[in-house]
Parts: sequence; structure tokens; C-alpha cells
Amino acid sequence: MKCTCPKCHAQIELDLPEVTEAGTSAVCPACNARVTVHRESFGGRAFRKSIEISCAPCGSELGSQMHCPTCGAQFPDYLVVSLGRKRVRGASKMVKLKTSPFPRAAASTSQLPTREMSMRAEAAPARPSVPSGAKNPKAIKIVISLLVVVALVAAGSVFYLKNKAEKAYAENFVMATYCVQVGTEKSLKASEKISAEWKAALDAGQPYRPRPSTEEERALDIINSKLISAQSNLTNAPEKYSKCNETLAKISGVYTRLRTLVLSPGNSLQNFADTSKKLDGEYKLAVKEFKAGLPAEMTEELVNASKKYKGLRTLLQ
Repeated sequence: MKCTCPKCHAQIELDLPEVTEAGTSAVCPACNARVTVHRESFGGRAFRKSIEISCAPCGSELGSQMHCPTCGAQFPDYLVVSLGRKRVRGASKMVKLKTSPFPRAAASTSQLPTREMSMRAEAAPARPSVPSGAKNPKAIKIVISLLVVVALVAAGSVFYLKNKAEKAYAENFVMATYCVQVGTEKSLKASEKISAEWKAALDAGQPYRPRPSTEEERALDIINSKLISAQSNLTNAPEKYSKCNETLAKISGVYTRLRTLVLSPGNSLQNFADTSKKLDGEYKLAVKEFKAGLPAEMTEELVNASKKYKGLRTLLQ
């Protein structure tokens, strides 16, 4: 008889002459589970599923027919394989296993059930009792799995927050650099305009009040407001951008002095022109130091941003 282990579904072969109505036990060679095989008459077919029973005369699996499709026996007795040690009547001996594709497992050392327990035909196999101090392997696996999941989530959160902080810093740094560069260019143009108008007024003997136009002042105020807003978000620099604030200060300091000069030119054209020319030179030198002190990642951010902010192209040349 060929049958399937109810626990691991391994195919095993039994010696049919030793399977009786009293019920016999066997050990699955694949999973070492105890199974019980016993014979029942055809009248009990109504309570069994076809896939659970085998023909007693030939050992083939029975279907829903009234006869065995293999040996042709009419109303044959059938054999049932179930998990556990369930002795139906009296004592019986173990079934001998003929062949198996699986290596033989170690012999079970668990205690046999009592006769009273074996008479409960439909009862599930009793679970071995676990001492109160013993650990549950399944519970330990669950706890370890949860700890691994928590660790992965925590690591992912840290990585996400770090990446988010670096991205936000880079965006604010790009905006601050853009404001400094555009503000410097507008301040230099306003300075040239003031110097030309101032000189023309002096040559004509006319009074002149040196100051930028209303539109120029408004543009410089907008740029300065955006610069202050961007710089306020650069206080906590990520580790890989730790030197960026220092490099930005080199050009923003010169820009601030140049903007102040344009908004308050003073009373001397010569002093105004000389100071403006000096600050222009200082800014060009500061830009070289600024580009040399940037990490490669921030330089790449500025290059990518120059596609959108055209004012950065002059600074990166």
C-alpha cells in the first residue's frame, strides 16, 4: 500500500498483510511523525473523503465509485492513515515500511499514549507539555523577527531623515549663492550708473544727490530678503557640507559691503568709485576661494541648478 504522510505529505509504502482492523502504527521516515493505519468496512465510506482512503485488497487510492478502479473489488474494505497513535481495538504491532525515498529519521523517544487516550478516535494528538521555565522556540523567533523589523525601520528612518536634511540644505545653499551672485551684479551695475551720473553732474556744475533708482533699491531689497531667508536655514549643516557655510561667508561678506556702499554712496565721488572698484576685485578673489572650497557634491548641485538659475552660470565659469 502506498500512502501519504498526513503531516509532511511524504510518500511511504506499507506492508499490506500487517494492516488489520485493530489498527497499527508506523513512523514516517521523512518527518518522524507517528501515524495510525486501520481497516474499516465499506459501510463507513460516507464519513471519509476519497483522498484519505486506500483499497484494502490492493492498496490503491479509492475514488467515489462503489468498486476499486485498480483491482475491481466490489464494496472493498479500505485503509485509513491518520496522524497520531490511535489504537482502535486491542494491541497491534508496528507496520513495516518497505521503501522510502527519504533517509530514515531518528527513532522517536516520546512516551506512548495510554489506552484511554487511544480510544478517542477523533481527538487531535496531544501536545507535549512545556515546563514553566522552558523557552518557546517559536516565540523567540517571533521576537527576533520583530526586533529585526524594528531595526530595519529605524535604520531606514535615519537614512531618510539624513537624506532629506542634506537635500534641504543643498537647496537653501544654492538659493543663497544665487542671491549673492545676482545681488553683487546688480550692485556693481548700480555703482557704475551712480558714478557716471555723479561725474556728469559735477562737470556741468549741477547739484547731485548720489543714490540708486527706486527700481534698483527695490530689486536689491527683494534679493537681500531672499538671501536672509535662505541663510536662516543653513545653521545646521550636514556632515558632508560642514565647510560650505564658511565658503559662502567669503562671497556674502563682500556682497553685503558692496550693497551698503550703493545704498549709501557718501559725499565723495572719488572715494565711492575707488571703494566700488576695490570691492569688485575682492569679490572676484572670494569667488575663486569659494569654488575651491566646495565639496564635489555641492558643486554638482550648483551646476544642476544653473540650468534653472542663469545667474549662477557666471559664478561657475
